Amino acid sequence: MSWRRIPLGVRVVNMSLKGYHAELVTALVRGPFGIRRGCRYGADSPGFSLFHVPTQAHVLTVPHQRLCKAAADELAALDMRWWSCVPGEVTGPDGPRFREVWKRFDTAGNGAFRV
Repeated sequence: MSWRRIPLGVRVVNMSLKGYHAELVTALVRGPFGIRRGCRYGADSPGFSLFHVPTQAHVLTVPHQRLCKAAADELAALDMRWWSCVPGEVTGPDGPRFREVWKRFDTAGNGAFRV
């Protein structure tokens, strides 16, 4: 399966409202993951973000798009309920391995997705 470029609404942290707002972005999508420019605070931030498409949850931010693709490939191979639309239900036997992959890739330290 190849990456597709599509417009999507994503959830972005809004510090002034102390909550979230939706932002329309053009994202690369493959399977349950998408990649967009910027971090969880918006497209104006440096780097690229990997997010979980069904929940719109930010997973991690890295400096290069190729790192997002590598992380998505590793995460998609894990035995998890990736297609759940409820963040708390994205679980599975590979939860501990998810955390290992996440820690290795989330060099910016601002991931929000928890398993």
